Amino acid sequence: MTTVLIAPLRGAGVLAKQAATIDALSGGRLTLGIGVGGREDDFHAAPASFHDRARRFEEQLELMKRFWSGQPVSGEVGSVGPPPAHAGGPELLIGGYSPTPIRRVGR
Repeated sequence: MTTVLIAPLRGAGVLAKQAATIDALSGGRLTLGIGVGGREDDFHAAPASFHDRARRFEEQLELMKRFWSGQPVSGEVGSVGPPPAHAGGPELLIGGYSPTPIRRVGR
């Protein structure tokens, strides 16, 4: 099934753990499509803040990479599993139409 998750509507830790679990169970076949989200009503329904979603998305990407690489999450929280099927985590698909998201894709 093809779909894109609106990452800022979810907690980064839970999203990373769920994605790693699906990736491991599928033998590394998960391609995770995630985006910032552009419809404010989705954020009202969650509820979540709409206006800082891009900043939170950047933070989520960094935290998910830490989870998937087995690095400690913080000084208080060690590594969190399960490990994904491939080092570095599942394949990510992200995109956008303006300069900021295009730079994000490049990173």
